[in-house]
Amino acid sequence: MVVLRSSLAALCLLLSGLSSVATAADFEISVSPAATAEDIQDALQAARQHRSAAPTDTIIIKLPRQLVLDRPITLTAADSGRADAPLVIQGAPEGGSVISGGLELATAPVQQDGSQIVGRLPARFLPEIRQASLAGEWDRISPALQPKDSLKEIPRGRLFLFEGSRRLQPSRWPASGYATKPAISDRGDGQAELRLPDSATDIGGEANLWIAGYWTWNWWFEAASATVVDGRNLRFAAPVNAPRDSARYYLFNVADALSSPGSYYLDSEGKRVFYIPGAGEAEQSLQVAFAESLLHVTNATNLRVEGVAFEKSIGPAVLIENARDVTLANCFVGKTGGDGILVEGGLRVTIDRCVVDDTGYSGIQLSGGNRNTLAPAGHSVSHSKVSRFGQEMPTYRPGIRLFGVGQTIEACEISDGPHAGIIFSGNNHSISGNVLHDLVTNSEDAGAIYAGRNWTSRGTVIAGNYLYDIRNRIGPGQVMGVYLDDQLSGTTVSRNVFQNVDDPVLLGGGRDNVIEDNLFLSRKSPVWMDSRGTTWQADMVKPGGAYWNGLEEVPYESPIYASRYPGLASLLTDRPGSPINNTISHNLSLTVPFVYYEPPANAGLGTEADNLKIDGADTFPAILQSIPAKAQALQKLKELPARIEETRQTISTLPFAGRAQ
Repeated sequence: MVVLRSSLAALCLLLSGLSSVATAADFEISVSPAATAEDIQDALQAARQHRSAAPTDTIIIKLPRQLVLDRPITLTAADSGRADAPLVIQGAPEGGSVISGGLELATAPVQQDGSQIVGRLPARFLPEIRQASLAGEWDRISPALQPKDSLKEIPRGRLFLFEGSRRLQPSRWPASGYATKPAISDRGDGQAELRLPDSATDIGGEANLWIAGYWTWNWWFEAASATVVDGRNLRFAAPVNAPRDSARYYLFNVADALSSPGSYYLDSEGKRVFYIPGAGEAEQSLQVAFAESLLHVTNATNLRVEGVAFEKSIGPAVLIENARDVTLANCFVGKTGGDGILVEGGLRVTIDRCVVDDTGYSGIQLSGGNRNTLAPAGHSVSHSKVSRFGQEMPTYRPGIRLFGVGQTIEACEISDGPHAGIIFSGNNHSISGNVLHDLVTNSEDAGAIYAGRNWTSRGTVIAGNYLYDIRNRIGPGQVMGVYLDDQLSGTTVSRNVFQNVDDPVLLGGGRDNVIEDNLFLSRKSPVWMDSRGTTWQADMVKPGGAYWNGLEEVPYESPIYASRYPGLASLLTDRPGSPINNTISHNLSLTVPFVYYEPPANAGLGTEADNLKIDGADTFPAILQSIPAKAQALQKLKELPARIEETRQTISTLPFAGRAQ
């Protein structure tokens, strides 16, 4: 049911079919607390009808405190507002609204029914284990589990369970961490065979067993279904590359391993799930995500969504396609199977003062603009918190990902992710005033801010950010603050603070990069620069190689590109693959040398000037008191403490800050 109300009597007369002078006003449509997806569409239909009669009105659809939807709120071009009279979807006052795509499941204690499945559950935990049927939603959530590969787009599994606000994880062996030194052999038929150690869980009789891990590098995650040969041996699709002794792996969806609060075991044949309630959450309901998404905007303009939490979806909770001038403000997005917010195409989509937390894949993806003309999309994320992303796919699914031209990330906190906080490609993005910490927590050869492997992705500015506590927590590999990987070029890194960051900046063979006015509070050389384009990537820069062919993605010799990126037009005739014309200047560091050149001959290929070694506290902003007043960088860094504190204060007072655990 919907209730219509206007703030002007003249418009009430219009709704009664009587003529009146059309006066601009707010026109409200209230949605009933018992509303369904159909009721939401009725409200949108009423809004369209009113827009036809009074096009200068701001139309506000007021949501109830709670809604459970099995399909998304869908907005199209027909729902568009005007710049001075938008369509507004507004959450309830004093706390906002929660739109959930989670279906509550009836649960019961496990009974000894003589079945093989129950017989494989660990007897000592049976008093704690509960079960729920998934039969009614089986078609919607199938396939429940699917293979995974960090470097491939594979259809995702569709089973995502939540107990209250907590995401449940499949039962696994080991219960935490990873097994190492796999006894694995390639059978030569596309299958690998693994012998488990004697200490492993019992896998006998498992019909839906899975294995996952980092077989070669700690940035490449793969998962595959496994077939049990016997109680200690299993077979699965062979990893892309031969596993190393240092490989990390685990088994999941193992009945015998159902022992940890917050874990579940899927019985596919019985279309049911067994789980152990989380500590302190025994009274919380069990929910399965059954809505594909919760908000879908296509080809619409001048919309605003404010004060709404979107949670528990199979795919992205919010999908915005080819829309213009759309704003999400003071919202929460999270507890998703896929991405949190996915913006594709369009212009000027703004995400402001939002919390994006606990997403299966990336937190936010922004894509748009024209790389042929360098026309920007102008999408932005500002004053927002993005955390606990990559819960289902732990690498290359960052907090925020930028594609295309001209996106902005400003004054955000990005934290608590297993891999990169920000990954960008394309041109002319702005990443400024952000706080990034506790990133790359389960990976190596990765950075808090990462981009790479494209000569034409140029013009991005990374400025005024505070990066701290970004350390390797799993092994000997490198973990970077800003990682310009695989010959990425034409990027500016300026006025940033790096504190307790293993390798603050890595230039992986690129050129025309500028590293200036940064403050490095680390115990290693702040900048690493190599020349991989002349060594192990030499074949990739030859005619027909990957980098050479990548130039054809854009008109790199056109006047637009030549004027914006002069170094790109001459790249093929000026030592392609060599890391030339990088500028590293006016930086401050506790550690020297400022640049670690690999090999040392790279030192003559660019400019290194006016960098200053400093002494004093290794914390920010205390160190600023020890920097000589003459230092150019000091003048440019003085404003950062106030700006960073303002960002932190803003984040802490966001309406849905408490939903990010």
